[in-house]
Order: sequence, then C-alpha cells, then structure tokens
Amino acid sequence: MIDEYNAGSINVETFFKKLVEFSQLLKEEDRRAIKENLNEEELAMLCGWYGCPPPMSMEPDAIAVAARALFGRLELDRLLVTLGPRGALAADAQGITRGAAPRPVQLVDTVGAGDSFSAVVLAGSLRGWGGCGNEPPASRSPRSPRKR
Repeated sequence: MIDEYNAGSINVETFFKKLVEFSQLLKEEDRRAIKENLNEEELAMLCGWYGCPPPMSMEPDAIAVAARALFGRLELDRLLVTLGPRGALAADAQGITRGAAPRPVQLVDTVGAGDSFSAVVLAGSLRGWGGCGNEPPASRSPRSPRKR
C-alpha cells in the first residue's frame, strides 16, 4: 500500500481509505499495543484514521487534547503517549495525567525504549502507581540509601 502510494499509482484519498480499512483489521494484540504505547507521531496518525482532531502542535497541551479525543473515540480504559525527552501522558476516565520527563542522559541507542516504558507502566499499574507508571502513592516515601 505504501509502495503504491510512493510510486504514484494511488492518490492520497485512496491511500487513506486503504489505511482505514487496514486499521479495522488490526488484531486484538495490535489494539492492545496501540493503547499501551503510542508516541506523538503515532497519535497524530491514529487521530486521522479514527476521525479525531490531530494535535495542533507537538506541545504537550495539544497532544493531551488529541489523546483525550482518541481515548474517547476508541472507548479505551487508558491511552498512553510517550513524548520522548518531555515525558509521557496518560488519558483515562479521570482525565490526563502527565508523567515526569526523564533526567537527561547520554543516549547510545533508543531500541527497546518503548518496551522499557511499557514494562515500567505495567509494574507501576501492578503496584497501584499513577497513570504513567512513575507516580508512587503519596503515602510511600522514597527509599533512602542503606547504611552499612
């Protein structure tokens, strides 16, 4: 489909129609992956597929509005969007939760970053943390270094 479009053998309207048809064929595992870990570009693309207003900019507030719209359109339990060095956000029935931006590090490779993010969110969900998996309950104090 992409090759056809790039070669000029189908127009943009046909291309988007085929994309919508393809999105309707997604298996449950693919749908689970969508709701657990989108980046901001994927969010914009899915908003177009499902008739939601895409983000007006790549600013977190605009992305939050689009995430909330897609969350409502797809009737999800939760929708997570990673924002790279700007953190993440989660849309759910209570609204939008913003996850803190990670501390700056020297990146070597981003392979596996999304999977790592999903693992932290899952661990956080199992422990009762907040929407983006990085918000321990207020009653829990941070660990202090062990004394030897």
